[in-house]
Amino acid sequence: MSTVPHEKVDRTEYLKKYYQDNKEKRVASSKKYRQDNKEKIAESVKKYRQDNKEKLIVRSAKTRANKNNVPFDIDEDYIKKIWPKHNICPIFKIKLERSNLYTGDQSPSLDRIIPKLGYVKGNVQIMSHKANRIKNNATFEELIIIGKYYERQLASRT
Repeated sequence: MSTVPHEKVDRTEYLKKYYQDNKEKRVASSKKYRQDNKEKIAESVKKYRQDNKEKLIVRSAKTRANKNNVPFDIDEDYIKKIWPKHNICPIFKIKLERSNLYTGDQSPSLDRIIPKLGYVKGNVQIMSHKANRIKNNATFEELIIIGKYYERQLASRT
């Protein structure tokens, strides 16, 4: 590694150049570290996600709100306040558990009760990803129609 000359040098420019000049070496080193420490990294990610679940939900919601141009006014404290008791989905009564690698049925999910109102206090709730995926952007009336349809289908088969 070359050293910084004794004359006054803009450290930011020096580091930018260093990182550009050593990109391949840094990428290879990083790749090797990730390969050699998969379990350690997975455990670290799991712990971070568990310790920062409210922060991650708020950050994701803010990104979606900006993308979909809907209002946003929630924060981590609000998410803590509305988090389901005992970490249980209020709809399916399954334990809310975040996966390390992907969003699973039991992953906690932030639902907009009325989608067009956005991610605002009083219009969001935490439920399982499975429940939220089923609800998606359906209206209450559409969900009732689907429920009644399947109720009829089951009744006609017995």
